[in-house]
Amino acid sequence: MFVPQGGGDPAQGHRCPGEGITVELMKATLDFLVNQIEYEVPAQDLNYKLNRMPTYPESGFVMSNVKRI
Repeated sequence: MFVPQGGGDPAQGHRCPGEGITVELMKATLDFLVNQIEYEVPAQDLNYKLNRMPTYPESGFVMSNVKRI
């Protein structure tokens, strides 16, 4: 579940005002990655440091041989 700033009623101001558009953008991005392109994920350094925020893999996330389906 995606709850960026609490779990209250959006109409009462207890949630992020951009939550709706963020969820829709995440859906569109996932659809694009799963259904509209092909790619390979080569070996990479997926270690991460918990003392860095936001944390992410040391090598980032590398995709190769990317092409539209």
